[in-house]
Amino acid sequence: MSKWRAGRNRRASALLALAGTAAASAPADASVRHPSSDHELVQVAHTVTAPARSRTASVYRVGVVQTRFLARTWSRDRHSLAIAHDYRAHQIEAGGGEAQTNGHLHRLSPRYRFAGTRWEVGVSPVVATSSNVGRHPGEIHRALIDWHGSVAYSVPLGTHLTGYAGICRDDRFGRVRVSPLLGVTWDPRQAIRGTVGWPDSTFEWDVHPRWRIRADVNPVGGHWTVYDNDLARRSSFQYAGWRVRLGLEFRPAVAHRVAVSVGRDVRRSFRFRLEDGRAFSSDFDDATAVGVEWRWLRRAIQRHRLP
Repeated sequence: MSKWRAGRNRRASALLALAGTAAASAPADASVRHPSSDHELVQVAHTVTAPARSRTASVYRVGVVQTRFLARTWSRDRHSLAIAHDYRAHQIEAGGGEAQTNGHLHRLSPRYRFAGTRWEVGVSPVVATSSNVGRHPGEIHRALIDWHGSVAYSVPLGTHLTGYAGICRDDRFGRVRVSPLLGVTWDPRQAIRGTVGWPDSTFEWDVHPRWRIRADVNPVGGHWTVYDNDLARRSSFQYAGWRVRLGLEFRPAVAHRVAVSVGRDVRRSFRFRLEDGRAFSSDFDDATAVGVEWRWLRRAIQRHRLP
């Protein structure tokens, strides 16, 4: 019996260590840095953010329903390719004038990633536009394509501590901009680990070999080039905000992860153009965000790591 318990404990420890490797430094939602570990094959996430009022024009309310999909299509050694799609349906209640866009926005991007011992590089051409452009592919041209990318360098700082620094170009702050990447990750390969950094911070606690509690803070904005219904007028739709989130993850099988989360979107602002041509820009009240997520990891690697 003691040998059986010892074996079970070793397996549980191995699972905890592997789970930590899989997600300890996972970047946030829309970052060009892959929101996954090297072992992740598919990620699907659905989040509903409750409608909230404008702080300067109370006749405006915006809610968001978001679905994210990421699939790794190829990997070899330290190189990988993936395809990512981010769909956001904005429920815009505009009593003071209709928005120029219908609020159904897409972001589609192939992603290349190199993950070395110290260096991590990501490059991604991104098409971010309204849904009506998808029905007319001929309208997709150079003006709708932007390049996102990131470069980060990691260095050991001490026992279980790793520091990283770099730069990232993406639109998570509501417009495409270059921002610094800076932080420290603590990962003792045990039940508790975390990253404190800019702009992403994460804390994880494996309360059981099958259950994990996760908390994170990250920007969740975006920038889209949108068209009106007749594809005659082009404008920008911008959202800036931060999400503070607490989640519970369950491992129903070795290669699968299911998680539910509840969070709060704060420091929110929307900027878009109205149907009559006027520009709308306002800060919005904080809003509650509820999400569910499924991830699929490579089973062969999981089994190889188990004793």
